Amino acid sequence: MIYFQNSAEGSEGLCNQLMSVFRAVGEALYHASEGSPAGILLQNVQTRTSIDFDVTPYFRSIAIDCFVDVHALRQLLSSRQIDVKRAEEVHAEVRNQAVNCKRYAIRQMSAIENKNSGLFIANAFPFAKHIVELSNFIIASMSEKHQWIAAHLRIEKDLLLISDIKSMGLEHYAESQLHCIYACMEAKQKVSAIYLASGLLDEEYAAIAKGTQEKNGDIMIYNKKIVLKGCPDLKQKFDSLCLEEQALVDWLVCIHAPYFIGPHSSSFSYLAGYMRHYRGYQPDTLELFPTYQPYWDMWFPCI
Repeated sequence: MIYFQNSAEGSEGLCNQLMSVFRAVGEALYHASEGSPAGILLQNVQTRTSIDFDVTPYFRSIAIDCFVDVHALRQLLSSRQIDVKRAEEVHAEVRNQAVNCKRYAIRQMSAIENKNSGLFIANAFPFAKHIVELSNFIIASMSEKHQWIAAHLRIEKDLLLISDIKSMGLEHYAESQLHCIYACMEAKQKVSAIYLASGLLDEEYAAIAKGTQEKNGDIMIYNKKIVLKGCPDLKQKFDSLCLEEQALVDWLVCIHAPYFIGPHSSSFSYLAGYMRHYRGYQPDTLELFPTYQPYWDMWFPCI
């Protein structure tokens, strides 16, 4: 049997790690469909220890169960004769022989393969129940607002580790993203509420929200913490989550929003758009603004 395992390295955050998990699942599905015994080894993932990378070490290991409902995935894939195990459940020899899967493709894939993999991931992949519970509450609460949209702001200070952004200045980089979001809101006109998905600190979020409302009148601004205040028990659960789990809550909300806008250069935004595409959302409910990142379309194309 050939096993495929997810692999995270360096400073990879939530969605780059999800891509490696999805890659392992896609490869196992392909080999099983070709009649080859296949399995998936789910390795632990990682989370940032601080939003701004001002605490070392920058990452710590967390269980794969923080992202994935492992039991549900095992049951789902057993019908396709695919074995699913946590990596620690097998001998080191098996782990060492497994094929490491990262976000990029490990072989040339046909259009139909990419499409079938996308449809399965978007419509059947089981995310961790405790994350789904929180995102579902937020989605239900936001759906009470008239014509709400979700927007992803990727402007956390860890971006200063990227030389181009450091040269540009984080404030200018943030303004360019906000400009695109404001333009979208003006074009849609009837938007009454916006859900901001971001890892910003509370005071940074408050400044963004104030500026947004000054430019856009009566539009109400929400984030995960504000919405969850409506249910103290869920807010307590949320506060106990690591940063990557909190980001996963945001990401699932963005997938289900009536309209989503975010930067194409961000794996968070692109992968949300990928999931929306394969869930059947209309193209005009999504806007991914520059800078364009060609690798996403190569690795996880929307067929």
